Amino acid sequence: MSWFNISQWDLSTIFTVLIITAVLGGLIAANPLLKRAFPGEPSVDALIVQLETNAGKSSPDWSGLQRTAQALQSGWPSVRKRLQYNGAKDDLRSFELAIDQLLVAIAVEDRSRSLSEITLLRAIWSDI
Repeated sequence: MSWFNISQWDLSTIFTVLIITAVLGGLIAANPLLKRAFPGEPSVDALIVQLETNAGKSSPDWSGLQRTAQALQSGWPSVRKRLQYNGAKDDLRSFELAIDQLLVAIAVEDRSRSLSEITLLRAIWSDI
């Protein structure tokens, strides 16, 4: 008698486990696709690059930085909806807070704080 007797296992349980594993694997594999911008949406990655480029200048264009940060803030909710099932909630919330803190740093024209927040946005976005 073998150790594995199919009559001991409920086939529906085996199939359920396989389906759940496939769905979870699909969600994890889909994360890079979910991070891409859909038509009509701003690209989070491209906006972060614009922020990095503008803030890295010796005299940043503060109004341009503010417009880019506001575009990131307004586009974030739709991206967050796509990522909420396979991104860590802490990372998603941290990204929102970093956007808010970036807008404050830009409003007071604090270059070092702006660069710090942009670096934080880049790091969180890479982790999501």
